[in-house]
Amino acid sequence: MVIEPLTPEERALHAKGIERIRRHLFRRYQPADYFIVPNSEQVIAASAESCWNAACGDFRVFRFGGLSYVVDCRDKDGLTRVCLAHTERDRFHFWVSAARGHTMTSLIVRFRDLDEIVYQHVCSYRRMNMRTLNSGKASSR
Repeated sequence: MVIEPLTPEERALHAKGIERIRRHLFRRYQPADYFIVPNSEQVIAASAESCWNAACGDFRVFRFGGLSYVVDCRDKDGLTRVCLAHTERDRFHFWVSAARGHTMTSLIVRFRDLDEIVYQHVCSYRRMNMRTLNSGKASSR
């Protein structure tokens, strides 16, 4: 496997794919509904690999990349990161990283479910942190 520069067509495909992810992610819920920190979006770069296999010879693999956001999940240690990366066909790897870098959630999601699954997991992690913060306050009295 050798990493290669993207072709103009692949760069255009990546840009189109990123816009499609963004549109789908925010079709039902706004960035504030996910507790996204304004201007925190980062694009996960696309990549291309030149590969070889004895059964089929030389071939090229293009990876679309994805999006990453900083979100406020009320983690006492700081902000959380939510990432979405295209894996294959209509499947995306989605993960939530806590403030200290621990992976809280990691799963493969179909494109049609992307917005709902991301929203549910972000809200669930935030509720868990809020319960922890509230129970800590109550016990310190």
